[in-house]
Amino acid sequence: MKKRINIIFSHFDYPKTLSVNDVVNVFKTLPYNEDIGFGYTDVEINSGIVYATLIKRNITTLLEYDLKNKDFIKKEIPVFDEISFGMDFEKLFLYTYGLTSNHNKIKSALRNTFEVPFTYTSVDTSPINIMNKIITNVLNYKIEEIVIQRFTYNDGATGKYTAKITKQSIGEKLLNEYLSDIVKVSISIFEQDEFQLVISTNASISIKCNENDFYSILENIKNKMDQGVHTC
Repeated sequence: MKKRINIIFSHFDYPKTLSVNDVVNVFKTLPYNEDIGFGYTDVEINSGIVYATLIKRNITTLLEYDLKNKDFIKKEIPVFDEISFGMDFEKLFLYTYGLTSNHNKIKSALRNTFEVPFTYTSVDTSPINIMNKIITNVLNYKIEEIVIQRFTYNDGATGKYTAKITKQSIGEKLLNEYLSDIVKVSISIFEQDEFQLVISTNASISIKCNENDFYSILENIKNKMDQGVHTC
């Protein structure tokens, strides 16, 4: 069965006085705590990659109507986030599954978890640059869709344009012509593991593949992604 998973990436660095095993132990000794409103579960380590899930409480306010007093009452209700993430201590990737906002919640939780600081730098946010890294040595792939932020037609019309690609030569032409204005590109890759990718400008990559193939595809993508960083 195929499943689509969205992943947000950034690079991280940390004081080398902190070992990977230290990180694992801290996560394991901090399960969800009602007093502080967050904690970790499903903590694992595999080949230098730490996997965990953050449980975080958020308080939202709802209005209830009091019929007796004919007035509104504010009621606070706890809402919980369950956010899975990975920390690759070899490639120095922090990656979070789900929405972009989840990534910032993980960074915030790490700041409140460790006494030593983690620092973060962004990966290359150009969809074309990321795509070109991923398709290195890939012989069989297809451009499916391109989203152009400032598309121009005959010098008389401009706007955001989503192009469904039915002819690959046209797709390549659009990529070359609007290189700096591409905000999203979708491709299908037909290798040993067949899968689809959607690459966006927020360092987000969406992978659609067979569930059993996901982690091998993710590792392959991480190996190919640009290791050059710049300060956020």
